[in-house]
Amino acid sequence: MFQSYLEKDIFYLLKIEKSENFINLIRILASRIGKLVNYSELSNTIGINNSTLKKYIWYLEKTFILKRVS
Repeated sequence: MFQSYLEKDIFYLLKIEKSENFINLIRILASRIGKLVNYSELSNTIGINNSTLKKYIWYLEKTFILKRVS
């Protein structure tokens, strides 16, 4: 169901080209619930630049998949 939601709604609406990177980000963030996230470390792990990472996180927040706590 989650995969269907991503493919039909998120990727289409947000025009995400490299879906595997986006899915990897979601998986990594899900495994780090409640922990601090280092953007540089995360972007290196996934293999994307910081601006793309920030854009993906913004997408996740705007689609209510992610809630950042400061």
